[in-house]
Amino acid sequence: MHFLKTRIPPAIIIGLMLWSPIDASAAPYFLYWSKVFVRTSSESRCMQFAYHVATQKLHQVKRSNLEVSGSGPNAYVSMTCIGTPQRAMAVVMVVSDSDAAARNLRDQIASAVQREISFD
Repeated sequence: MHFLKTRIPPAIIIGLMLWSPIDASAAPYFLYWSKVFVRTSSESRCMQFAYHVATQKLHQVKRSNLEVSGSGPNAYVSMTCIGTPQRAMAVVMVVSDSDAAARNLRDQIASAVQREISFD
């Protein structure tokens, strides 16, 4: 462990951790994720599916080569894809300060991505 190399006694580290102020008013956050198979084996096509769903259902949509993200009602959504030989898999992650909002949006987005169809 790193603190053993620097010779700082663990009791001091634990004491500092306990002394640190804790904000009891901080709201909890709920993180839910889902993985769904999509109707393609291509990772890039899966990302296109994710982007299409995001532009239809989310706001402030951003896209990179690793993820598609955006904000929904009271939530933040991130999607990524994993290519496999048979079918690609989309992973949908949602974080919110509302348990119900996080679960509901996760289910909506995952279902919508799974229903996407490619005609190529």
